[in-house]
Amino acid sequence: MEYPSYTYPVSSLRAGSSLGNFYTFARLSADTDLKGLWSAIDDQYYLGEWNIDLFIDGIKLEAHSTEFNPESQETRYGEGNIDVRKRLRESIERPALRLGKTRERSCSATPCGGRHSTRTGRSWAGR
Repeated sequence: MEYPSYTYPVSSLRAGSSLGNFYTFARLSADTDLKGLWSAIDDQYYLGEWNIDLFIDGIKLEAHSTEFNPESQETRYGEGNIDVRKRLRESIERPALRLGKTRERSCSATPCGGRHSTRTGRSWAGR
């Protein structure tokens, strides 16, 4: 199955994607800089902001377009025969953040729709 992708000029974007899985959630800027990394394992933010600038021979490359896919975001930099890409991709595997021994945890939530759900699962003890 082929999934849709969308490409926009960076100058027309105010924000980027929000990518996540069961364990982590990341927010991105229009030019694919990380603007927040949150872990569901221990309900903590691990990275507030990570901006990456790209240079060739001391000259900063300017972002010109960003492509959005269901599992990733990619920004293209450069002009003429220079084409550099910065990509952040969502992973479906467990994160490398394993902060301690596992423990059983039960949590309960009421989503916006008003239905009540309860989930029991394993989490990593980190606090």
